[in-house]
Amino acid sequence: LNGQENSVVDSLKALLSNQKSDTAKIKTLLLMAKNYSRNNYSEAKKYIDEAKKIYKNCNDKKYYADILLQDGITNRFSSKLTEALECFNNAKKIYSELKLEGKAANCLIWMGGVYGEMSENSKAFEYYSKALEVYQRLKDKPGMSICFKSLATTYSKQGNDSLAIIYAKKSIYLMDKSDKYLVSKNYMN
Repeated sequence: LNGQENSVVDSLKALLSNQKSDTAKIKTLLLMAKNYSRNNYSEAKKYIDEAKKIYKNCNDKKYYADILLQDGITNRFSSKLTEALECFNNAKKIYSELKLEGKAANCLIWMGGVYGEMSENSKAFEYYSKALEVYQRLKDKPGMSICFKSLATTYSKQGNDSLAIIYAKKSIYLMDKSDKYLVSKNYMN
C-alpha cells in the first residue's frame, strides 16, 4: 500500500477499535479488506474472515452477502477464479432473496468479468446481459453504463471493434457527466 492507503487503513483500524455494533464492525472490516484486495490477498482475507466471525453474532443476511461479495472480489484479484465465482453466486442468491436487485446485478457483472478472464466470452456476455436487464428495469444509469462498458471490453477482446465502439458510446452517453473520472476512464478503454 502507498502512504495514503496506509493512512486510510490506520484510520479504519482506529475506528474499528471504538465501534460497538457488530454491523459497524463488519462494514469497517470490509472497507479494510477492500483496501488490500488488489495487492495483498492474505491481509484482505484476514479482514474478511474476521467479518465472517462477527457476522455469526449479528445474523443479518445482507451483511453476509456483502462479506461474500468482497471475498469474491478479493479472490478475483488473486486469480482464484473458481472461488470468486462461488462467492459471487452465493452473494447474488442472498441479495435476490432479499429483493436487493441492484446488488444482485452487481454480482452478475463481477461474474461476467470472471468468465471474461477465463476466456469464456459467451458466459461473460450472458452475465453482463442479465445485469443490464436488471439495471434497465431499475432505471439505474450508472449500472447500465458499467454493463455497456463491460460488453464493449468483451467485444474488443474478440476483435469486434465496431460493436465495441457502439457499446462504449452507450456507456459514455449514460455516464453522469459530473463524474469526469469515469467518463475519462471510458474514453481511455
